[in-house]
Amino acid sequence: MKIAIFTDTYHPEINGVTKTLDKMKESMDKKGIEYIFFAPGEAPFEGEVANVSFFTSFRFFAYPQCRIALPDYGAVKKRLDDFKPDIIHLTTPFIIGLSGLRYAKENGIPHTATFHTDFPEYLDHYGFGVLKSGAWQFLRWFHESTDINFAPSSQTMEKMRSKGIERLGLWKRGIEKHRFNPGFRDESLRESWVEEGDVCLLHVGRLAKEKELDVLMGAVGILNEKGVRFKLVIVGDGPMRSQMEDLGHKNVVFCGYMTGDSLSRCYASSDVFCFTSGTETYGNVLIEAMASGLPAVSVTDGGAGENVIDGINSLAFERGSSRDMAEKLEKIIMDETLRKRLSNGAINHVSGKDWGKVFDGLFSKYKDLANQKRDKSERSAS
Repeated sequence: MKIAIFTDTYHPEINGVTKTLDKMKESMDKKGIEYIFFAPGEAPFEGEVANVSFFTSFRFFAYPQCRIALPDYGAVKKRLDDFKPDIIHLTTPFIIGLSGLRYAKENGIPHTATFHTDFPEYLDHYGFGVLKSGAWQFLRWFHESTDINFAPSSQTMEKMRSKGIERLGLWKRGIEKHRFNPGFRDESLRESWVEEGDVCLLHVGRLAKEKELDVLMGAVGILNEKGVRFKLVIVGDGPMRSQMEDLGHKNVVFCGYMTGDSLSRCYASSDVFCFTSGTETYGNVLIEAMASGLPAVSVTDGGAGENVIDGINSLAFERGSSRDMAEKLEKIIMDETLRKRLSNGAINHVSGKDWGKVFDGLFSKYKDLANQKRDKSERSAS
């Protein structure tokens, strides 16, 4: 089986999509599946490198974390003509994804798509809310011809259905238990953050408006006014970092981006995970935190609802309410027994989430689509 994947984000960028695609690549390598990625490039990452075709790109002015590729369709067509894909998978509706969609339609190739990022929801946070209706209209058009439109969570799938997108399927997420587990706890790292007896809160993710981090910082201010002892460690970077630092909270530590063992130690050396974003289609960092033994104080809106179970592995708070978040944080900070119980619930919740099973299911669906296409072609020829 040969798979061509079109994406607008690729290594070395760090986000949920690239993590998923990295795991997909690993699984395809293990299974001997041939593949090619079409992705945005940035000098010197342009041209063909191994299994990737990079194309000139630029950063989207309204959302600098997103790169818009400008593929040469002639080059795309030539590479695909030579490769002869059985399946085309589209992870983006932007220009590079449209190139893959065009080739699939022109050549009768089975094609699937994922709804990785809820861009219409982002529009509200960047002052373009008036464009949401048009954005959903475009997405309905983009997804209307695909054989399967994958969602990473049941909540996201239901949202897609409510917006008129059909032929839906789940492409769930797994967790690398060898990478995220309590065994990475590092007491020396922890001591560099907190004094003995203090509780360590953690946030991991891009520091951008759609993450609703104003809610988290508002909760920090409320807790500080009440004299609650804690330290908040923030892993990640983005356009909101300077604004958050300017608030001057002495008990907030900014660590920038982390990967590998450094990130694993950061999770396992903390006590509680903070998650404020209701715009996620899944929320990979939530299950990374849970696998590391951290209960969450989180919203249940969007993809977060796939994993946040109030009173079992997390404490849920009302989206957008710093006061409610502060109340739930104070409750979990002050109650060690509650933290331990929710920590056990978090570890149990992620115990069955396995990347191998995820990709076994995905590739089985791809194989079925390829077989259906071949059977149809044979019937037409006879």
